[in-house]
Amino acid sequence: MGARHIPCMKYTLYAIDGAYFSCPLGITGSGPYQLCKLNDICSLGGMIDGTHYTQWWRFFSPILIHAGVVHLILNLSTQVQAGFQLEKDMGWWRMAMVYIISGAGGFLYAACMSDVIVPSVGASGSLYGLIACLFLDLFQNWTLIKRPWIELLKMVLNMLLSLAIGLLPGVDNNAHVGGFIYGILAGILFMPKIYYSKWDKRVKYFFTILSVPLLVIITYLLANQFYFSSTTDFCQACNYFNCIPQIMPWCNQKIPNTKLTIYNSYGEQISNMVRQRYFVGYNQTIPVI
Repeated sequence: MGARHIPCMKYTLYAIDGAYFSCPLGITGSGPYQLCKLNDICSLGGMIDGTHYTQWWRFFSPILIHAGVVHLILNLSTQVQAGFQLEKDMGWWRMAMVYIISGAGGFLYAACMSDVIVPSVGASGSLYGLIACLFLDLFQNWTLIKRPWIELLKMVLNMLLSLAIGLLPGVDNNAHVGGFIYGILAGILFMPKIYYSKWDKRVKYFFTILSVPLLVIITYLLANQFYFSSTTDFCQACNYFNCIPQIMPWCNQKIPNTKLTIYNSYGEQISNMVRQRYFVGYNQTIPVI
């Protein structure tokens, strides 16, 4: 309910009229043999032509939803560490803008990379946006900080460790990467500026103005990819941020081998769609919709 679940956000094979399919965990279907129809999952409005849903707000709502208490505690602890000082420096509304833009942008980026059958929740994209602001804050105050290179090294190592954890099963690093990218641009736009000279002021004005069209262009390209493309293979190398198949045997778990099997009202199988997903230098057949 409210997760970033792509069949609730655009037309997919789930929208075949009269089709039933196996229900996601925790949902009881209204069809025969407890099979699900699309409206058993996407029940919060946004249906188009009585066939499919366009619940665009699912790019935002998953920020507030977590997969359990442990997930919530981990995100809250990171948010307190990264956000406490940032909110003092930026003010609540600037930080809120970065938080929302990074979270939604992370989910949009991940939706362009991920299999449509996999729902996603959590505020990790937003948190990576805050981490991006910490980097910006460090660079802006570089001359005021004692041994800034040491601070930069600490931050880079912490981020690399976090991304390494994101390679494990059940974690979507794509949302982290997308959140960081959006966080950089949103941070440049919304973070308060300190000017050390006229030249410094001009440079920061330039990048502040530049961040607006970059945000618009990136969002347009990703939205176009999400809504009008049927493949998630447009950036093959990007899959390495989520899993490295040559050395990680659990990549099959990160890209679930789950067939979308569609049934008729008698419980008879009527469709089974399979497509190819490619890693650079690595081919794998992934049965998804």
